[in-house]
Amino acid sequence: RHGSELQWENIKHCIDVGCGIGDVTKQCFLPLLPRNFKQLLCTDASPKMLEAARSRLHDVENVDFLEMDIGASLKDDHVKGVFDRFVSSFCIMYVRDQRKVFENVFELLAPGGDCFIILFSTGAIFEAFFQLMDTPKWKDKLKRFREVFVFPYREDPDPKGTIEGLLKSTGFTDILVKTDDFEFTFPTADKYKGLKNSQQSFPEFPNNMTEKDKYELLQDQVELMKSFNLIDEFRDETKPISESFFKILIVSAKKPLIQKNK
Repeated sequence: RHGSELQWENIKHCIDVGCGIGDVTKQCFLPLLPRNFKQLLCTDASPKMLEAARSRLHDVENVDFLEMDIGASLKDDHVKGVFDRFVSSFCIMYVRDQRKVFENVFELLAPGGDCFIILFSTGAIFEAFFQLMDTPKWKDKLKRFREVFVFPYREDPDPKGTIEGLLKSTGFTDILVKTDDFEFTFPTADKYKGLKNSQQSFPEFPNNMTEKDKYELLQDQVELMKSFNLIDEFRDETKPISESFFKILIVSAKKPLIQKNK
């Protein structure tokens, strides 16, 4: 939807932060890179994710892997100032210190390099959690949910302005931040590619839930998604969809060729 808006033919060194299992890397980013690219560095904070990505991309040349937490200080000097393009899809909304994220992005880029970041501000599939957090039934069980699902722009009245301000103060130029409400409905609640499959694929958050609790939480999420009118098998055609499935922020910016002294 958005990657083709950028120029890719001169990208030699690219870093994908929060690559996960490497599916987006392989399906979306790799086809856009020029045939003669020199390096694609896939990073993730999770060794298990990197292992899965390494398996998925084992037959692709010039792809490397590195464990990295984009919300912490960069430990590896050899990756600083190297990359023509920084890409990240649906990762940095899990990081509380957004200023540190963008400072790290700036540090990883070579002069003249740019970033292309997609993140969720929220969306119906997450609101099912957030709304249940405030109910007496789930208040205690979900009290540590936000430790993982930080989503710093969910309650921000001007997320575009906030991100633009962070990028500008970090030193970026050519800044573009836009929103994209992605409409989508689930065909079913239970079957293959249904809602329950997707909800169970999210990161674990600290909790003391039993298997029975987890099952009941899933059922309550389904009921909320039905009320949002987002499951086709329960769809009421006379009513509108009440929540956008995903509320997305798309961010691009450039590191100047010549650095100004701060």
